[in-house]
Amino acid sequence: MKRKKSKGKSNRRLALYFCLLPSYFLLPSPLASAKECADCHSGQEKGVAVAKLSDKSAHAKLECNECHTGLKTSEDAAREGKKVHGEKVRPAQCKSCHADEAKALGDSSHGEKLKQYYEQKGAAKPAASCQACHSGDIHALPAVKDPQAPTARTSMAATCLVCHTKAQPIAISDYPDSVHGRANASGNTKAAVCTDCHGSHAINHSRLPNSSAFHTTVPQTCGKCHADETKQYTDSIHWSLAHKGFRESPVCTDCHGEHAIRSRLDPLSSTFAANVTKTCSACHASEKITAKFSLKLDRTASFKESFHGLSGELGDMRAANCASCHGNHDILPASDPRSMVNPNNLGRTCGRCHPGAEKRFINERVHISPQAPSHWSVSLVRAIYAWLIILTLGSMLAHNLLDLKYKSMTGMPYHRLRGLTPRFTVNERVQHALLALSFILLAVSGFALRFPESPMAWPFQFFTAAADVRRWVHRACAAIFVLLAAYHMLYLLLSERGRAQFKALLPCPQDMKDAKGVLLKCLGRYKAALHLPNYAYTEKMEYWALVWGGTVMTATGLVLFFVNLSLSALPLWAVDLARTIHFWEAVLAVLSILVWHGYWVVFDPEIYPLNLTWLIGNPRPPAVKVDAAPTGAPAVAPNDPRA
Repeated sequence: MKRKKSKGKSNRRLALYFCLLPSYFLLPSPLASAKECADCHSGQEKGVAVAKLSDKSAHAKLECNECHTGLKTSEDAAREGKKVHGEKVRPAQCKSCHADEAKALGDSSHGEKLKQYYEQKGAAKPAASCQACHSGDIHALPAVKDPQAPTARTSMAATCLVCHTKAQPIAISDYPDSVHGRANASGNTKAAVCTDCHGSHAINHSRLPNSSAFHTTVPQTCGKCHADETKQYTDSIHWSLAHKGFRESPVCTDCHGEHAIRSRLDPLSSTFAANVTKTCSACHASEKITAKFSLKLDRTASFKESFHGLSGELGDMRAANCASCHGNHDILPASDPRSMVNPNNLGRTCGRCHPGAEKRFINERVHISPQAPSHWSVSLVRAIYAWLIILTLGSMLAHNLLDLKYKSMTGMPYHRLRGLTPRFTVNERVQHALLALSFILLAVSGFALRFPESPMAWPFQFFTAAADVRRWVHRACAAIFVLLAAYHMLYLLLSERGRAQFKALLPCPQDMKDAKGVLLKCLGRYKAALHLPNYAYTEKMEYWALVWGGTVMTATGLVLFFVNLSLSALPLWAVDLARTIHFWEAVLAVLSILVWHGYWVVFDPEIYPLNLTWLIGNPRPPAVKVDAAPTGAPAVAPNDPRA
């Protein structure tokens, strides 16, 4: 029994042998091994290329003929009278093993360039071949996971930039300095590199719909790492338009940038608090875009003219910007109940910065401008101040020019100084110095906020926290101004000298007569001598204008300083009205000082080049005396204060 089984098994083996025997003759000739290739390609023979696989190569275990097909053994080549690899070595075909990757590359934008090169004579040689990205030396090609590989995550940017420094210069200077580039350079392997956003083999131009950088595909690409932000964005008004094909509607890269994406805490970032308005303005200040989507064009301009916009322009990081009120990724139209600027949500949105004033924002207009004021009273006040400034400054200029012409032509002498008591005591000179210092700094720091690009803002731009420095300078000077006003009132009431000064400064009917007499004399229609008091109408006008202006500025300034308290008690338009009055009163005050005060203490021929009362107590040093006036010169009082 056992013998029969053994005999049957032998018969089956023999039958299998004869069945497989024909296939032996169908096999190709034996191929050359890596050892045989090394006999010529070891570098010993002149004119023969060196070809040796590195031990670290991803293909270290492969034979040469697995990439270079058609190689023969030395014996077969000698017998056939041919070279081992024919007249020309067949190029290695990566696709023989990497078919999927080769197909993806062939269908990509890089693949199109490769096809043009091979199919069209004279076409530019493409750089994006397998070897260009994976290794300069194909025989030393490292594995993708090798930290030293050119396709390793820490080396990917440098590999791509070898070509894109010329083809796309923006990338070389932007990506390494971006938040992704810096994280990658520090060794963070999770930081996004070129292939995370553009793909590896299937890289396509961003204008193509199948590109991972195509407009409507960008959120999905960014969402691989930023899932929460993408979820918020896909619920927004921007995505509802973008995914319908409206290229004007922004996606991630429109706000954050492409290669130059930076942290929102980076001052160079387009989403940095101080830059958000500029980023949003790229679309919302465009007439073409606002017209196409029926948006209001004045939104950006009105915000920039607001306190928030002006403070942000000067660098105030605490000031609200577009994203503070509208959101960032989850921006919705005001009509949407979920929107931060929906009327039902405005109180909560604004209340985050203005606690206790939530109810004031519910039914109030937020985006206001000179063309669209918050209340009719604001427009009225602005118009009143415009005419007041024109009439006031016009009258001052006319008066001063007439005075200048008369004194220049008649050669009016200096006033007699014999017996003149000090115009200002030391106490009064200190008050004047504090007043001048606080007034000048208030004007500069105030207008620096209103005109952040003007020279008045330059002194504050030397500081990193320019907005904070400007704010505290303004507030400190305001405090000095108010405290000085309080002290001055006590000085006028409690000191004998102060009461005498106050009495001399009180307006009286004679002031009108003196003003009329000066005007007629300048016109050549008044021949009698003028006897002006110690404080003439010129000084009284300036003094009481200062009192009035200081009161207005203090009152409106307190409303703006305690803005949350003001909003809890006053309507929003009332605060806007206070801001309008505060600004235009400051304009009137500064211009009046320049035109009126500047003339009487500097350009008046009787006192030129400078009235020194503020420094020494008298207009001129005591040594300067003129005892007699020339014939024909008008008589003046011996203690005329304008001397």
